[in-house]
Amino acid sequence: MADQILADIKKEVLGVHEAITSAALRKDLEELGKHLSRHFSTEGGDYNFSSGAALVGAVKNGDVDFHHIRNHVVDFKLLTPESAVVVGRRELKGRVRGNEFNADFPLTALYTRESGQWKAALWAVGRPEQEPANFTA
Repeated sequence: MADQILADIKKEVLGVHEAITSAALRKDLEELGKHLSRHFSTEGGDYNFSSGAALVGAVKNGDVDFHHIRNHVVDFKLLTPESAVVVGRRELKGRVRGNEFNADFPLTALYTRESGQWKAALWAVGRPEQEPANFTA
């Protein structure tokens, strides 16, 4: 029974992980915002966001435009019944403030359960292994 509960939670969290990716690519601001915690932030990248509203706003006004996002999940850990971590890599291509970028980096994503729904609370990213062409920080 416990294994099935863990498998169900993992499926739910990874579903949110992919729903965020899909919403960002489609520029579906409502769907994107729905999956970000009220405490959401990003850390460690060249462009960080202090809140979910900041990320949604950047997508809305065109400061961030994702053309390609691909997640490579390596590990999943349930920390508590209300928090989980997804570890892996993320490939991104797009534009930030008019500058094209292409990056591949380690990602640790913290998810928390708020009012029964899993939401992204923190994305901690590593540095790209090699500086992509045309990448400006």
